[in-house]
Amino acid sequence: MVTGVVFGKETMGACLFKNMFWAGMSSTQRSKKTTLKQFMEQYEYALANKVESENELDELEKQFQSAYTNLKFQEFQKQFFGKLDYLCSKTKECDIVSEYEVQKWITFGEEEEKKRKQVSFIVDFNSETNETHCNCRLFEFRGMVCKHQLMV
Repeated sequence: MVTGVVFGKETMGACLFKNMFWAGMSSTQRSKKTTLKQFMEQYEYALANKVESENELDELEKQFQSAYTNLKFQEFQKQFFGKLDYLCSKTKECDIVSEYEVQKWITFGEEEEKKRKQVSFIVDFNSETNETHCNCRLFEFRGMVCKHQLMV
C-alpha cells in the first residue's frame, strides 16, 4: 500500500510504502530502505548539527564584533589626540553651513634637508543637522570621524 506523494519516477519526493519512507531522494538513491523512525532520527541529528553550527558562527560573530569595536575605538582615540596638532579657523558662513580651514605644519625630509610645509583641510559644518564633511574623506573611506572634523 502506498501513502503520500511521489513526484514522478526520477524526481524528488516523499513516499510511505509498507512502513518504509523515502524523502528527498531520487529513485537511484532509494535502493537503501529507511524506516520512518530511522529517517526522523537522521533528520533530528542533522537539525541538531545545523543548530550547533549556527551557534558557533554566532559566537565567532560576537568575538569579531568585540575585536572590531575595540580596534575602532583605538583608531578614534588616535584621531582625537591627533587633533591637538591642528589649528582651526572659520573661512565662510552661509545660512546654516559654515566652512572651516584646518591647518597643520608638517616637517619632512632628512636632517640636512628638512623642510616644513603647511597642509590644509576644508571642513563644512551644518549647524542645523550638526553634520560635518571633510575633504580628506576619511569618514567615507573608513567610516571614521577624522581629526579635522573633531577640531570643528
